[in-house]
Amino acid sequence: INAEYMGVLLLLVNPRLFTQAILKDARARGTQLRMGVARGIRYDATNTVTGVYVDDEVIPADVVVVCLGPWTATSASWFPRGDTSKILYERVHSIVLRPETPIPAPALFLDIYDPACEAEFPVEPEIYPRPDGTVYLCGCADQHPLPEDPRDVEVEEDSIKRLHYLKENISSKLMGPVEVTQACYMPQRAANVPCIGSVPGTSGAFLASGHGCWGILTAPSTGLIISEMILDGHAHSLDASVFRIPEC
Repeated sequence: INAEYMGVLLLLVNPRLFTQAILKDARARGTQLRMGVARGIRYDATNTVTGVYVDDEVIPADVVVVCLGPWTATSASWFPRGDTSKILYERVHSIVLRPETPIPAPALFLDIYDPACEAEFPVEPEIYPRPDGTVYLCGCADQHPLPEDPRDVEVEEDSIKRLHYLKENISSKLMGPVEVTQACYMPQRAANVPCIGSVPGTSGAFLASGHGCWGILTAPSTGLIISEMILDGHAHSLDASVFRIPEC
């Protein structure tokens, strides 16, 4: 989404619109979307990928790219030597509100020390105005246990109340009805460096995870270097060694 502020072109990625557009384009090029529960990877005697266990069957494959986000650690048993246990998770709450007056395009990244938030560390809300007149406000992170099914992600009401408190006290311009309250989990890794590349001890297994809150923004470049690794044997758009998958 393009927006202009004081003569400067700003680019905003709306996660829902972005993923829908990518999926639509991929389908137009012949990609098939299959819904199911992935349960593991099948290898031959040399640890070369031969398929993926999905629900109660095996889908033949010679290359598998695992992109499980905050659920990445659940794939630890899928790899003979690749270590996915270091990719943790964090739950973040958000609201989408519709201000009574238009909000300028720039996003805000804030550190707020406020006793009313009852937090030992500063609250770090992020505010993203959108071209449709809404504003996305997120924050109030925690380490609530990760559910097995993404559909079972729970919203903590106290966290939503804190976001309401923040929107009412950061600026009077944020006054307006809240249209969406939600929570999501983000994959986290030490030093905020994701894991991207081939999985040690295998042939044909790749991993891309641990991008934190920048997963949507860095998804295109991640897809590019993964495709280079699969097709050319290495990434040549950039030096991907820093993203190497650790061994167990």
